[in-house]
Amino acid sequence: MKVKIEPGERLRQLRVKRKVSQAELAGAIFVKNTTISNWEKGTRKIQTDSLKALSDYFGVPTSYFLEAEEKTESWRKVPIKTLLAGSAAVAMLVSLTVVALNRRANINNEACYGELVCYLIDDPSIVSELSSRNISGGQMTNVEMERLKYFLETFTVGTQEHQFNKSKLDEINLKNYYLNLPIETEEIRQNLEGFVNDFYNENQPSPFPNLYVFDLNTTNPQGNQLFYLGSGFELEKHIIYKVSSDVFKYEIYSTQQYVFNIQLELNTIYFGDKSYLSPKVIYEYFVENYPFDSVFHTSPFLYENESTKMTINFFETEAGIYITQNGIYHYMKDHPIYALEVPFFSIQHNPFNSTRTYSIGAAHSGGYEDFLTTLSLNVYDFGNTNLITPVSGGSVSYRITQEMLGQELTIQHWLNWAKQEPIFHSDLKDLTINDCFIEIENIFDFLLEDTFKLDAIVY
Repeated sequence: MKVKIEPGERLRQLRVKRKVSQAELAGAIFVKNTTISNWEKGTRKIQTDSLKALSDYFGVPTSYFLEAEEKTESWRKVPIKTLLAGSAAVAMLVSLTVVALNRRANINNEACYGELVCYLIDDPSIVSELSSRNISGGQMTNVEMERLKYFLETFTVGTQEHQFNKSKLDEINLKNYYLNLPIETEEIRQNLEGFVNDFYNENQPSPFPNLYVFDLNTTNPQGNQLFYLGSGFELEKHIIYKVSSDVFKYEIYSTQQYVFNIQLELNTIYFGDKSYLSPKVIYEYFVENYPFDSVFHTSPFLYENESTKMTINFFETEAGIYITQNGIYHYMKDHPIYALEVPFFSIQHNPFNSTRTYSIGAAHSGGYEDFLTTLSLNVYDFGNTNLITPVSGGSVSYRITQEMLGQELTIQHWLNWAKQEPIFHSDLKDLTINDCFIEIENIFDFLLEDTFKLDAIVY
């Protein structure tokens, strides 16, 4: 029989057992008292960096909190010393069990991370490969391989658990745009930007490989340290081996050679002269340290920088994040002749559990003498594996007529007007105009009666 124990409940039980108060724990790992309470109640997920802090504080592996199911059999509950003190027969059974689980008696405990079922990977090909290259100590345990797989998968964005999609990237960028994030966040944001540009940009030339090489659960389900993919001229040789505790090397030999140095403790991959933090870790860092309620303290929220002045309303629902904007941008600011204040409005939605993004926007665009005034409806789907180029959807826009300017109109009125107008431009892919309207009206249902206006530019 198995009893389900969530990470927060495991934390509560351990904290109570150690006689540590929530306030003491919060102070020790530099979080709020309410954060500890929310973790234990299960209303907030314990993020990766916080799990590491908790494991360091209590002296337990992070797997202690992550293991959601605990077997109730007595051999998991009774300490080894108690069993050994029972009888010679029980002692012999325990001895044989430990050898069977470890398969090797000389495995370093650090290579097992506290897991009971831990053994060196039985892969004669890697032994031969390492020997031919005079590399000693490169063999890995099954536990190390699983941890490595889990970590590398956080770069692939392919699974729901590790999914880092366009919406999450936009969420970080929105926080950076609206909230004056501390200077110490600049480096971590630049690291994420570099990773996206290097690995997700279709126009980026080699030497950056396709991210499928990090999806070891698919490419290497057996968990071998040496394996091959493809065939013929496209045959790839993949080698994974241990360098030191928590440090591994992943080499790929195909038409090009790729060498990744991986440091699990730092959640970092090193490739050439660059280093990349896990995008999952970066996202969780911003979720934990800069929640959206810290961005918008009031509603409406007044925002102004050198190029823009606007009023913002922010809504966070179970479906995702909604933002409405109404304001002006400064055209050729401070120019003695051509300086203008150009009005615009927009509403946008970034769903939590979807790869699509939605927005409606009305604005004047172009140059001083040739501004185009348009209403645009946007439905972009970036899929699970793209952060730059949408895989479907697109934009459809309409020329705003003079009689629409300066009127306080509901979003529903703007949409009804657009349905009767000729299309000015459309680049929709795998989505009809009619379906675009249906999705937009469904997504922005509770905002359809909100009013917006687009003023004319006064020259």
